[in-house]
Amino acid sequence: MRVPRTSDHRFAKLPDIDLAPRHAEALAAGVVRFVEAIR
Repeated sequence: MRVPRTSDHRFAKLPDIDLAPRHAEALAAGVVRFVEAIR
């Protein structure tokens, strides 16, 4: 899974990273929680 860079300032400092497929679901859940937390 490739996590693309984005112009969104909240994610601007995150590096491009390669993730194993088994981590994709956990990552997605973490991102959702993170976004909800900063709203």
